[in-house]
Amino acid sequence: MKFFYYNDYEEICKILEKETKNNPYSEDTLKTIRFRHIDMMRKVVKKLTAGVYHQRPIRKLVISEATETTEEVIDEELEDVLEVANFHSAVKDAYEAAQVFNTVFAMPVFDEQKKTMRIDVILPNDVTVHEREADYLDFDAIGIKKCIGGEVIQSVWTETEHYRKDGDTTEAVPGNESMKNPFAPVIPVSVLRLRKGWDFYGEPNWNLYNAQKELTINNTEMKLAEQKIMHQAYVAVNMELKKDSVITPGVILQRNGVREDEAQPTLGKRYI
Repeated sequence: MKFFYYNDYEEICKILEKETKNNPYSEDTLKTIRFRHIDMMRKVVKKLTAGVYHQRPIRKLVISEATETTEEVIDEELEDVLEVANFHSAVKDAYEAAQVFNTVFAMPVFDEQKKTMRIDVILPNDVTVHEREADYLDFDAIGIKKCIGGEVIQSVWTETEHYRKDGDTTEAVPGNESMKNPFAPVIPVSVLRLRKGWDFYGEPNWNLYNAQKELTINNTEMKLAEQKIMHQAYVAVNMELKKDSVITPGVILQRNGVREDEAQPTLGKRYI
């Protein structure tokens, strides 16, 4: 589902080749065709989320110290920080992704190149959570796939620890040799979930995903049929067809009196 959402054509082809092998395409046919993919999924998502940020929202800083009094503050400096961290666009990106995956994650990270904060939207395919025993919709540990130096590792956060995991090997994040969570007991990952399900993630939009696959397969099938109609030739073997013979539905072609030592009469299509 992730590859369709990101419109990764090569990975999409791998998925469709696996699903259409011998249903309906033979292995030989799959070697000759190109899937006719049109990105319908993102167009539908854009329609579903249109107007979410029609007007710029007002952000408030809520200050609570575990008392009955909660103070709401409209801070202009907060808006400046959110703007630098691409917060507004990240919220919209997360909402769009949730239309497909139902549950997505957002995490603040430090951009080493720009030397500033940004918000990363993370899809559930790249996340492993440990559900909290008291509430299956919450988590007390999370592992996030990251590519560092060409290698895929897991960045692990718990309420007390933060470290990297490469297979069975655990290693400290540079600058955090103690492997402690600097924000303890808070795990700096937010969750956007559109609908509750039977587990933490809930159900993605299977209808949209399947409709996208069917559209691509149908477009491919129509193009393949068009090519066969435009570039086809009949090959007749020992049919003794006359020069003005017509091959069309409703016309019966017969070849009688074939000896045993002769080639059996056949008439078939070949595609150029």
